[in-house]
Amino acid sequence: MRDRPNLERAESRFVVRYHKLYEPLIELIQSLEDLLPPGYQLGDSIELSVKNGNISVKGGGKPVRLVLHDAKQTYVLEVRSNPSSRKQTAVD
Repeated sequence: MRDRPNLERAESRFVVRYHKLYEPLIELIQSLEDLLPPGYQLGDSIELSVKNGNISVKGGGKPVRLVLHDAKQTYVLEVRSNPSSRKQTAVD
């Protein structure tokens, strides 16, 4: 068995490893969010897989929802893509 480090050393090791893991994960999540259309956010579950050198993303985005609760009513605003807007083409 190995000797346990003192508390200060153990805390330092934990913090260093946490930052080495945390910062790249945040950058990965931000990169995935950049791929989504405006008005969408990442879904509840995202799976990344590597197959034959290609990265596969399973999951995707969901519309952003804003829920307003009034004394008498609840208003829900949900951003969705417009299917007809995808048919537009660029004009030179």
